[in-house]
Amino acid sequence: MKNARRKLLLIILILAFSMPAIAETWDCPNCGETGNAGNFCGKCGNPKPEQDTSEGTVSYAVGDTVTLGTYAGEEIEWQVLADNNSGTYLLLSRYALTSRAYNDEYTSVTWENCSLRKWLNEDFLNDAFTDEEKAKLVPLTTENPANAKYGTAGGETTTDTVWLLSIGEANEYFGGNSGRVCAAAEAAASGGAWTSEDNSVIWWLRSPGHADSNAAVIGSRGRISNAGNFVDTASVCVRPVICFSPSGAIQTEPKEYSAETIKQVQRKLNESGFNCGSADGKIGNKTRSAIREYRQANGLTDSEEIDSELLRAMGIADE
Repeated sequence: MKNARRKLLLIILILAFSMPAIAETWDCPNCGETGNAGNFCGKCGNPKPEQDTSEGTVSYAVGDTVTLGTYAGEEIEWQVLADNNSGTYLLLSRYALTSRAYNDEYTSVTWENCSLRKWLNEDFLNDAFTDEEKAKLVPLTTENPANAKYGTAGGETTTDTVWLLSIGEANEYFGGNSGRVCAAAEAAASGGAWTSEDNSVIWWLRSPGHADSNAAVIGSRGRISNAGNFVDTASVCVRPVICFSPSGAIQTEPKEYSAETIKQVQRKLNESGFNCGSADGKIGNKTRSAIREYRQANGLTDSEEIDSELLRAMGIADE
């Protein structure tokens, strides 16, 4: 009986060691060939990509909470709205951080020119984030469609580091009203924000309302108000949006413009009282400083570069 057991065990061991190992297959990123088993693609010969085994790689799923930055002495919690599939994530503050008017004055205004946009991309950005944290924020260019219900123009395309959701995005990222209900952070609740009995707030969208002196909002029960509120309503809350890259912001080279376009910009700067010297078609420190001052004075994104946003503001055709 013992001999039979020994023979059976020996057979099992022989079979186990003689069976070929199941190779891990991989897909070629160069030609798309699937099911490759070796170290090189069987179709194009491209080498097998190395797996990232580095420690500290962070990934998030939609609905996760990310803690980044501080406001009014409290850490900011962000809700992941979307995975951009490029190592970046679209984040919305989980709570309403503060109450603030969409625009300081009651007037016709779009997101491009409103005071709230300027505050978010200057004061809030610099107060809420350290330099290390700001390096992980990726500026995005967003369109500003007209109000689909009332036809109110939404203004030009904008590029921001911090912005607000549009009506369309508020519909896209939430399955219903309940997902859009938002509570006030302590600073907002004690700082003049309108709140319901259960601490829910009304919060701004960047889209226009039924008139160009209104901006769309989300009501305290999560319903989108296309009609919106007057732009100078200070009791409506703010939920900032950012694009977050855990490994660091994706850097893009600024577009190079012709000498003729640079000359037009320089002439416009000088005409507007922002001295940049002679219009020589070359971008030096004096021109860069004048560009930054012009942008700040006109509510544009804080930068010293020439881009489509600056050219539109100056009435100069983009290349």
